[in-house]
Amino acid sequence: MKKKVLLKRRNGFLGSKIQFFLKKKKKKKITTKKIKLNLLSKNSIKNFISINKKKKFDYIINCAAFIGGQGLIEKDSIKLMRINTQISINLFEIFKNFKIKKIIFIGSACAYPNSNKKLEEKNYWQGEMFKGVSAYGIVKKFDLIYQQEIQKNLDIDFIHYNLANLYGPKDKFDLLNSHVLGALISKFITAKKEGKKFVEVWGSGKPIRDFIYIDDAAKIIVGTFDKISGLINVGSGKGISIKNLANIIKFLVSFNGKIIFNTKKNDGVFYKVLSVKKLSKYYNLKRLKSLNNGINKTIKWYFKNKL
Repeated sequence: MKKKVLLKRRNGFLGSKIQFFLKKKKKKKITTKKIKLNLLSKNSIKNFISINKKKKFDYIINCAAFIGGQGLIEKDSIKLMRINTQISINLFEIFKNFKIKKIIFIGSACAYPNSNKKLEEKNYWQGEMFKGVSAYGIVKKFDLIYQQEIQKNLDIDFIHYNLANLYGPKDKFDLLNSHVLGALISKFITAKKEGKKFVEVWGSGKPIRDFIYIDDAAKIIVGTFDKISGLINVGSGKGISIKNLANIIKFLVSFNGKIIFNTKKNDGVFYKVLSVKKLSKYYNLKRLKSLNNGINKTIKWYFKNKL
């Protein structure tokens, strides 16, 4: 029997790719395409439940979130915390009224404590988060506890995907809402277009980050959500310094100027690379797109769609 999946925020960066690969797997899905569902409105949720009370959902994949880069976290931390926790809390009425088998939430590597080693699931609660992203990280920790309590009280299974930095076509590229890779692509292409002699990169360039191509993250979620449970990391398992990342983008964009690192800007946490040992038991990580290939595809999309 085909699985029935309720996918929230199907038009988002990650949600649209999950929907695409659900279709490719030919799983029957039910989305909010023809039914309005605003997870910040109790009336909208009541209407959704009333209209769909005879339907059965096997899984709920929640990609709805108010997110952005470091700039957004610093500028709107209270709004970010309020909206994201409210989305999760309001989903409870849907969990309660439909015979859900499993709830799937999207977490983030920023919820991990500071570490100079690969971040393993068993160490999720061992230490303090980096303060610069703690407003978002604490929301993700709340989500995990929330899922655990729902499992305890409603006997609904769950999976919580802890994602590394996502990137790819249709990502955010404005400097306020984008993450580091999208911001760098935008900076280098803009500098080339405007004939600038240098690109400024925030920080020392020394921090190490883990990146995973958007298609790969979506394929992993679609290919594993009905097979595993609990907390699991989704990343490449490989780290790259911001300096090396900037040089790759510079080369692929064919920018001939210099890179200047603004050391007055905060580096953030120094090392953030996910251990994918657990994930490798369920998904062949050799199939992941290389960082160079993924960045090149993203840059080509940007040139075609953003200029």
